[in-house]
Amino acid sequence: MEQRAHGNSEGEYTGFGLLERYDCLNWISWVNEKCGSELPVYLYGLSMGAATVLMAAGSNPPQNVKGVIADSAFSSAREIWQHVFEKNSRIPYSRVETIFNTTADKKLHTDTSYTVSEALESCNIPVLLIHGTEDDIVPIEMAYENYNSCSALKKLYAVNGAGHCMNYFMNKTGYEAEIKSFWERCE
Repeated sequence: MEQRAHGNSEGEYTGFGLLERYDCLNWISWVNEKCGSELPVYLYGLSMGAATVLMAAGSNPPQNVKGVIADSAFSSAREIWQHVFEKNSRIPYSRVETIFNTTADKKLHTDTSYTVSEALESCNIPVLLIHGTEDDIVPIEMAYENYNSCSALKKLYAVNGAGHCMNYFMNKTGYEAEIKSFWERCE
């Protein structure tokens, strides 16, 4: 599944996971209709996709969703907007924050203040968070925020020296071992 307005996906705007979490839940329902709800489902996402699957996990997914693996997830759309803007601009974010939030709320027709961390507070599905210690797009502090908010069985695997979405490439053996161990715990 691709985010809205990415690749072959339809849509004029991406929802930073705020809208796509519903697409993810609809996809799971479609799979259950076609294959039956006995089939175990694991959600995996990378970057914005990681935020999407985490928000879906906190949105009462079907019982056959057994686990979520989120690689390089941010903690909220607004926080990542602020981080990226401040990193790439000389203008204080406070000067544009109202414009960003108002425009996003209007274009996306949703409340952009909803956070990944908020979703994880009501999550009851096991979660594996993976994040690089040198991620300059999504700071690792956001992974810790997500971890601390998660009420479900959880693990944070921090990959030393890895940049954004480079965790697998920095430690393929460790990455695969963490996922295998996670699946075994979720069975």
